[in-house]
Amino acid sequence: MHWSDKGKDAEKALSILDPIMDALSGNSVYREGALLFLLEILSANAKQERSERVLAELKKNWRDNPSLVAGTYYLIEAYSSSSKKEDLQRAGELVLAWIALPGANYEEAGPGVRLGLASILIDGGFAAEAAEMLAVAAEAASQTEEESLVIGVSYFRAKAANAAGKHRDALESLNTIIDRYGDETVNGSYNEAPFVFVQRAFAEMGLYKKDNSVQRLDSMSEDLKSALAILDQRRRSLVFAGGTTAVFERDYWSVWLQYMEVLKALNKCEDVVQLIRSRRLMVGDNTSSFAPEDLQARFDKLESECK
Repeated sequence: MHWSDKGKDAEKALSILDPIMDALSGNSVYREGALLFLLEILSANAKQERSERVLAELKKNWRDNPSLVAGTYYLIEAYSSSSKKEDLQRAGELVLAWIALPGANYEEAGPGVRLGLASILIDGGFAAEAAEMLAVAAEAASQTEEESLVIGVSYFRAKAANAAGKHRDALESLNTIIDRYGDETVNGSYNEAPFVFVQRAFAEMGLYKKDNSVQRLDSMSEDLKSALAILDQRRRSLVFAGGTTAVFERDYWSVWLQYMEVLKALNKCEDVVQLIRSRRLMVGDNTSSFAPEDLQARFDKLESECK
């Protein structure tokens, strides 16, 4: 009743479920089901410490059961929505554990599933493992005529190259995507469109650190503005439809942060201060927070440095 499609109230659901958990001891099928339900609620509400304890019990008593497959994935989703490095790393670790579970049927996974998992691996610092996963996805994608799948494989391979420090390879791949699918990318017609611009900016930053070319900073600024134009439109649509997600908010404000850091590097600190001030005023006053907590701390620091 308190955790269904009609509404989700974690505190009320837990207040009812916890006494039941106390009464269900041992390794009965009832406790297994209750643990999985508990893990779903905890993971959805970023209660990772307790979630890990529940997952450990599932792993101990029901290692070969579907509940461990589902429970592990709940926790993957929870960690991958964070912007903290250690959480993203844990998400990557759990992906590697998940694909090894017999019940996950990973070998039968289609290229779309592999792309999603590869993205989590890249964010978690497992670029080499992601590259292996993407190689299989690329082979499957080459046998289809799905444009979005072909673009997705190319994008994630470029993202993996960036993560591995191969910025020129990444830049070449991303330029190819934009040259080939220019209108679709600018208009945000496919899921990865804004992040193609973000990753191209990331590649330029990697090269900028080597050659200090101001032209690269200008290119980064333009790419990040293009990404934000798409993300702003998507965010408005999500808000109109009922609200955004934690993952979207993390990605959205991460791009804003990158853009402002580039402006600072271009000695446009006045613009940075004004942009941050306007974001604060949109949600309250001059001291209001507007981004996820860990990202907000970085915005605050950037504002202080620019003042």
